[in-house]
Amino acid sequence: MAFRRRHTVSEVPTTASRYPVTSRLLPQVFANIDQRKSIQVLDLGGGSAQTVAFFSSLPAKSRIIFADTLELVDVRLNTLEDEEVDFSQAVEAWRQHLGLSPADKIDYLLLWDYLHYFKPAAVEALSSALLPHIHQETKGYGFGSLHSDMPMPGGTYALDTEETLLIKPYPEPLPYGHSQQVIADHFMCMRISRGTLLREGHLELLFEA
Repeated sequence: MAFRRRHTVSEVPTTASRYPVTSRLLPQVFANIDQRKSIQVLDLGGGSAQTVAFFSSLPAKSRIIFADTLELVDVRLNTLEDEEVDFSQAVEAWRQHLGLSPADKIDYLLLWDYLHYFKPAAVEALSSALLPHIHQETKGYGFGSLHSDMPMPGGTYALDTEETLLIKPYPEPLPYGHSQQVIADHFMCMRISRGTLLREGHLELLFEA
C-alpha cells in the first residue's frame, strides 16, 4: 500500500476516541472491492490509521491520499459568493491542494462531512477540480443534512469494516448544513444515488459517477 498524508501520525485520532456505527450504504460503496487488483482512494480528511488499516487488509493493491480539506477552510475559498475570488482561481486552488496527477483516477472518494465547511460555490469548485479524476465506476461516501436550515453535526471519521465506520463527534455544529439537494446541485461531478438516515442523525449518502 502507498499513501500520502498531510498530518503526522500523532495528530491522527485513535480508535479509542471513536465509536462504531453500522452503515447501510458502505456495503454498496465497497461491493466487489475484493475482485479489484488495485484501487486508488481519495479521503478528504487529514489522516486515519484505521482507514489505512482497512485498505491494507484488502487483497487489492491500494493507494490512499488524505487531502486534509480543512487546510483550505481559512483560505479565501469561502468568500466566493462575496465575489472576492474568481471561480477559476478557486478550482486551481483545489487542484493544487489535492495534488492529483492527470493520470490519477479515483476509485473511492471519502467525502465524510467536509462539504459542510464550505459555501456552495466552493463545493462546486471542488467538483470541477475532481471531475477529470472521476471514472464510470467511481464510488463516493459522505454525509448531508436533512434540511438546509438544520445544524449539521460534525466529527472525525474512519473506516472500520466494509459495513462499519468509526465516528468521533464534535461538540459544535458545522458552518453549513447542506441538504441533499444543495449537494446535488453543486457537487456535480458525481450523482447521489441513495441516502439513508443513521441513528446518530447523519444522512449518509452514496455517490456514483
